Amino acid sequence: MLTSLRQNLEWILFATIVLVATVLLVWGVLVQWDEIVDRHQLRQRAQLSTISIAVHSVFSGQETVLSLLSDQLLVHHHFGQEDAIRVLLDSMLEINKNAAGYGMVDGEGRILMMDLRPGFREIPGLENRLVEKAACDETGTGSTIAVGESFRVEQTGDWIIPMCKAVADEPGQAGGRHMVGALVHGEANSFFDDVAVLGRTNVIQVLHEKSLRPILWASSGHVPEDYLARPVPDNTYKSAVASAEKTSGKTLDEIRASSRPFPYQTDAGLGYQYGMAGYDSRYGFWVLTQTARKELLGELRQIGLIYTSIYLVALSGILAVLVVIARAERRRRSDLEYQARHDLLTGLPSRQHLMTEFLHMYGRHGKNMSLLFVDLDNFKSINDGFGYAYGDLLLKQVGQRLQAAISAQDRVARVGGDEFAVLVPESQQAALKQRCRAIHAELTRPYMINGLRFETGCSIGIARMQEAGPTFNEALRAGDIAMYAAKRRRVMTAVFRPAMGRNYLENIHIEQSLRAAIKKERIRVVYQPLVDSEERIVSVEALARWEDEELGEIPPQKFVSVAERAGLIGHLGEYIIDRCLRDARKIEQTLKSGLGLSINASPRQFQNDRFARMLVKRVSEAGLQFVKPSLEITESLFMGNSASIRNDLKAIRAAGIRVSLDDFGTGYSSLSMLLQLPIDELKIDKRFIDQMSASGGSRALVEGIIAIGHQHGLKVVAEGIENRAKFDLLRGAGCDVFQGFLFARPKSLDDLLAALGSAA
Repeated sequence: MLTSLRQNLEWILFATIVLVATVLLVWGVLVQWDEIVDRHQLRQRAQLSTISIAVHSVFSGQETVLSLLSDQLLVHHHFGQEDAIRVLLDSMLEINKNAAGYGMVDGEGRILMMDLRPGFREIPGLENRLVEKAACDETGTGSTIAVGESFRVEQTGDWIIPMCKAVADEPGQAGGRHMVGALVHGEANSFFDDVAVLGRTNVIQVLHEKSLRPILWASSGHVPEDYLARPVPDNTYKSAVASAEKTSGKTLDEIRASSRPFPYQTDAGLGYQYGMAGYDSRYGFWVLTQTARKELLGELRQIGLIYTSIYLVALSGILAVLVVIARAERRRRSDLEYQARHDLLTGLPSRQHLMTEFLHMYGRHGKNMSLLFVDLDNFKSINDGFGYAYGDLLLKQVGQRLQAAISAQDRVARVGGDEFAVLVPESQQAALKQRCRAIHAELTRPYMINGLRFETGCSIGIARMQEAGPTFNEALRAGDIAMYAAKRRRVMTAVFRPAMGRNYLENIHIEQSLRAAIKKERIRVVYQPLVDSEERIVSVEALARWEDEELGEIPPQKFVSVAERAGLIGHLGEYIIDRCLRDARKIEQTLKSGLGLSINASPRQFQNDRFARMLVKRVSEAGLQFVKPSLEITESLFMGNSASIRNDLKAIRAAGIRVSLDDFGTGYSSLSMLLQLPIDELKIDKRFIDQMSASGGSRALVEGIIAIGHQHGLKVVAEGIENRAKFDLLRGAGCDVFQGFLFARPKSLDDLLAALGSAA
């Protein structure tokens, strides 16, 4: 699951960005919607304030006019001055261009006097209709006019607003007469043309509060004919009232009593509307201004398109970047997967990938398959002699040759430095060895690298599933064990046998225990004395001994061999050198003359460039006076880079450390090499000593070695002397130093000190 999340991280990130961006987009649109509503409400408040003042001013002016007219008309009527009444009314109509007519009626609604503006006088029944609509029954005895129901004059197309005011014969008393006036405002919108700027879908109404009938109205949009002239439906009114009460938190009576406008929302039959309402308590009318929600949504749509465009462009850009990143990530992941499955140097599959191939092949072939473990011979000498660059180029060619040498059903991989493994669907030994011969022939052909010719051999271990086990690691381990067996036997191939595995596990156990033993200083050092011809102790050889609590006594050749293979020989060698030099300082306390101290060195130790410098430094720091260290080496040391080894030995001898060549005659040197080797001493191998007799070839050979050694100024040591007859023969032949159980067995430090003390 975590792998899936990592692989889809960029898309999870994009989904998160989309989610956050969408939330921000919605939030931004909602904020803009609130701002649009607030802006429209602000415009409506201003519009409502302007209209309310204008309507109130008109009604107030008409109230004043009717009051003045009533006083004058009563005087003229009292004196019967009909002409004066007509002149007065004509003059008022002339002065007030918005007036359609003025008149007075009695308590029964009969016209006492009336004058209409020219154009209206000829319309039959207009005077009676004006009186009918004037709402005189609502005036009471107050001084405030009552605004009646607007009506349309079909002949002229004008709309008339009738109004009525009670006439008092004496102050505070109604005389049963009413002044009637009429305002004309032409078309429906004409009154608001000069006092309000309408929006695109703006609807304005001045409603009679009691009857909900319109007094004035206007609309900038398309409205059905006479829709605004009809009374407001009761349900629409209640809906608007409920909305205003909810928005403001006030009751209807509190809204009426307030001089402030209040917002409301309603579905007025013209679609959903956002409105603002204000009440005029003096004249009892509502002023309403409404804007269709679709106008607000239109503005929001424009802003939303801009926001959405930015949203889409931004997401497209982010998506493009993420696509580029995803492609780069896929390429990187593909490269990493390739690197995980392949060796970068040779291009061959890696060990991990070969494990996967093993599972596939084992599923098809079961135990009828094998693993061939291939290791190059002496590859390190190429790295050491020519540098790692040449070694890498050689490995590349080895990989190419291996790839060419296998069949389509086989699988090959590089599993180590110069180690390769080949999986083959075959289990017959004869066929497997034939395959190994083909691989060996291919890999041992000369290599040309930068104009230089290189030749190398290879050792191949064969691990068949029947013996190795059913897992890849078991097969690889078995092939590795068989390959080392081939190297030890100096043969091309070796087939894994279960006994090899037991030895391998034993060596692993020894290796693990040896690491702990070195760290905890559980490796003992004993010393075997060497004597001269008079059987006086002239030197001692340091010998390592190890007895493990679980494994018991481990022979030196066994744990030294394990240490060499496990890379522990350097730590083991340094530990033994330090231990010998520490013991040497104790030995000096009992000495009055010189004593030689031989310390064995493994050829593998010399592969470390710092070995010679380390030895010289440790001996110098020990500050020995009587004990003279010497280094024992074997002839196999000179199989590798002999020039480098000679230089190290010269440096060691220059520091006063003698060099002894052990097991002379059993290795790869010859007597002629003595002229070239920087040594001080020869040790004749025990096998030659064992075969000596009074008459025989071995005796002549030993005598020849002693003579040649003396000719080259070398001291000669015979080891493995177990009886006095051999001692006498060697002493008679001129041998210088003798070592064997005849004289002494290896001793602990305390026993050696006691022996040296008694000899003194």
